[in-house]
Amino acid sequence: MAQKSKEQTDIAGTLIWKDGAFMMLLCCSILMLISFFQLLFTLPLYLKEVIGWSEAAVGYFFAINGAMVFVLEMPLVHTVETRWKTFPALATGASMIGFALVSLLLPLPVIIVLSMYMILVSIGEIISFPFITSAAIRLSKPETLGKYMGVVSMMFSVAFIIAPILGTQCIEHFGYDMTWLVLGLLGMLAGPGYIYVRSLFLSK
Repeated sequence: MAQKSKEQTDIAGTLIWKDGAFMMLLCCSILMLISFFQLLFTLPLYLKEVIGWSEAAVGYFFAINGAMVFVLEMPLVHTVETRWKTFPALATGASMIGFALVSLLLPLPVIIVLSMYMILVSIGEIISFPFITSAAIRLSKPETLGKYMGVVSMMFSVAFIIAPILGTQCIEHFGYDMTWLVLGLLGMLAGPGYIYVRSLFLSK
């Protein structure tokens, strides 16, 4: 029985890496998360080095993100769950997160640009992050659900490691503007990618 259980586990693990829709979901999610995590790693550098804010001002700015998520998460998630579908929600959230970075390039007053960024990235986070797990559940089978959830958790960790390395290297070699453009476009690219995942899912 133990040998049979081990064989079933090995088969389930193999099936994950052969699931094209799930692999595409992971790729799109990593792109989106790399774009999002710039909020934690490179944007603080930008606010201090370029905008000239103090550490206290930067802290207050990031508190806005936490406050927005706290206030808006439950009503927004409920609205999205009842009126939208999983993959369109992911696509919309990823596009908003990506565009949030690109919006930092707009020739507008700093307070307007940063406000636009924070609104876009906060709402994008709220309407996309919960549905990564939902999408993985839909793509899995009962016997592979645990494996799929484990891989999704690992994907978040991988993105958290890659994001600061990629962001800081881009800044060092190409400057802030190019970093916002490239990493923002990566996040926006995940939008149509999620729609493609949906087509793969429906064709199964």
